[in-house]
Amino acid sequence: MTKSIDDLRDIYSTIMGEIKLRSEVIENTLGMKSLMGIGPRCELCWLQLRMICECIALACLAAHGDLAATRTKKLHSAYEADRILRALEKLLPKFFPIPARQIKTREGKVTGYLEAVPGTFLTKTDILKLYWECSSHLHKKPLGEFEVFHVLANEPKKIQAINTKLRGTLAQHRIILSTPDESLWVEMHGGPAGKVKTALVWYGPEKT
Repeated sequence: MTKSIDDLRDIYSTIMGEIKLRSEVIENTLGMKSLMGIGPRCELCWLQLRMICECIALACLAAHGDLAATRTKKLHSAYEADRILRALEKLLPKFFPIPARQIKTREGKVTGYLEAVPGTFLTKTDILKLYWECSSHLHKKPLGEFEVFHVLANEPKKIQAINTKLRGTLAQHRIILSTPDESLWVEMHGGPAGKVKTALVWYGPEKT
C-alpha cells in the first residue's frame, strides 16, 4: 500500500527526532565527568554518528516514498547509508537535505530560500565519508596492530565539530520533492515544546 505524503512526512519527522536525541547523546557524552575513559566515550560517539548517517539516509528514502522506484523490496530492506543514498541519487539528483532559511513576504508567503554558507554543514558526500570513517572507529585493528582504546589527541574535538556541522545541516532545511516546485520544509526545534516541525511548501508559480 502506497503511503500518503502526510504519512511520509510523519515518518520523516520521527526520524529527525531520533537524530536530535542521538546528537544530544554525543554532546552529553563528550561533556560528562565520568570514570569512563575518553576511549569508550569516543567509541559511543562514533556509534551515534554512524546511526545518524543511517537515519539521514532512511529519512531521505521516506521523503521520496511517493516515487514507485523507492518502494522496492531491495531499498526497503536496506539500512546502509551508502547503499540508500547512492540509489536515491540515481533517481533524484537533488534528494538530500538543503540547509537554508526561508525568504518570506510581509504577509508570510514563502517566495524562496537563502541557502546556508558552505563549510557550515555536511553535504551528501560528507555524510558518505563520515559513514565510512565511523566504521573504522568501531572495529578493532588486526592483532599485529592491536591497541587498547587508541584515541587521537584531537578526536573529541573532531567529533564535536562533526556534531556541530550535523546540527547546522538539519536545523532548518528543505527536501525538494518529486514535484520540483514543492518542498518539505523542516525545523528541528520549530514545533511545540521544541519538537520537529514540518510543512509542505510550494514556491513555484501560483496554482490555479
